[in-house]
Amino acid sequence: MIRIRSIFALCALAPVILLAACDVFTPSPPAATWSKVELDERVTDAYTDFGFSLFRQLRADDPDGNVFISPTSAAFALAMTWNGAVGQTAEEMALALGIDHLDRQTVNETNRRWLEALRDTGDPKVELALANSIWTRQGFPFLDSFREVNRTYYDAEVRELDFSAPTAPDIINGWVRDNTNGLIEEIIEGGIPGDVVAYLINALYFKGDWTSQFDERATHDHPFRRPDGSQVRVPMMWQEGDFATRWDEDATLLRLPYGSERFSMVLALPHPASSLEALAERLDADRWQRWMGELEDPGNVMVGLPRFEIEWESSLNEALQAMGMRIPFAPGGADFSDMSPAGRDLFIGNVLQKTFLRVDEEGTEAAAVTKVEMRVVSAPPALVFDRPFLLAIYDHATETVLFLGQITDPS
Repeated sequence: MIRIRSIFALCALAPVILLAACDVFTPSPPAATWSKVELDERVTDAYTDFGFSLFRQLRADDPDGNVFISPTSAAFALAMTWNGAVGQTAEEMALALGIDHLDRQTVNETNRRWLEALRDTGDPKVELALANSIWTRQGFPFLDSFREVNRTYYDAEVRELDFSAPTAPDIINGWVRDNTNGLIEEIIEGGIPGDVVAYLINALYFKGDWTSQFDERATHDHPFRRPDGSQVRVPMMWQEGDFATRWDEDATLLRLPYGSERFSMVLALPHPASSLEALAERLDADRWQRWMGELEDPGNVMVGLPRFEIEWESSLNEALQAMGMRIPFAPGGADFSDMSPAGRDLFIGNVLQKTFLRVDEEGTEAAAVTKVEMRVVSAPPALVFDRPFLLAIYDHATETVLFLGQITDPS
């Protein structure tokens, strides 16, 4: 489902014109205050490929609509879930993530360093927050080892809740709001179904000021051509400055940096003889790396970019299954024995992602939440001895009661 809060459709560059009426000042970029973070490239390359594969699968369902995903948010949520999977369930999850050639320790340690690196931007003009949480149904058994590995490597907040309580969704949604600066208000709508036993959630928030901001006086309505050929007028931002650009066989590329330039928005405008579909279908990790290597030398260019705000959400189930992750979604077929003693009865019911994106003259604000919903094939009734009870030790062979008593204070 897509909700658009403005009159425009998709972030893209338009043919540019010089605005004689506006005097746009382009400040010098600040000195770099960051250095490259060394991570295991086998993991990061795998996640890059995973992101592009996921994007291709999702845009195939709506090729002419807005699609805005967070591969990082999805990767963290699925990696936490993968820590509870075994056998073919774990193999298919690793295959979809592209980490099937790596051991769990390597992936977890890399993810831990990645998490720390994202949280420390070293840039006062960029705010980036990433949080993980696991919410389990009160009384349902989960292994301490599963909780601990996700606390250790993913800094996950692990909480047990009474899912039947009317306040349970509010508590989880409150966590989501707090960790997305209010941009995403809820990830659970209505009550929690009776067969849901856990939610594994990642929240990601980004806010960055352009290194060279657009002047609001230069923004004016400008036509934007939709995929079907129709036009709509949108608020178009303009500025002239030195930006890294490169020509690709399918598109013209532009890099708009934030703050001290550790983070950037990279845009690709398909050539008139090409198409957005052709560009998306050919985009993979190798091509992306080539783009990043070519976007180095700045040159003077006039940039026109729509000012816009969108919300997007979608289940990732079909996309992940198309990428080879089928058994984890199969009731009675999945095996999450490293998550719970009842692991053979658990399966992934839904992987839902919600995102938000705002682009304006000052910079960019974005957020994502990914929720992995764990369900149980046949939910057993919860029987929790949390009040005074009787007990007996009985010998069936002799049909005698060996011990009998009541417990009113087990402390």
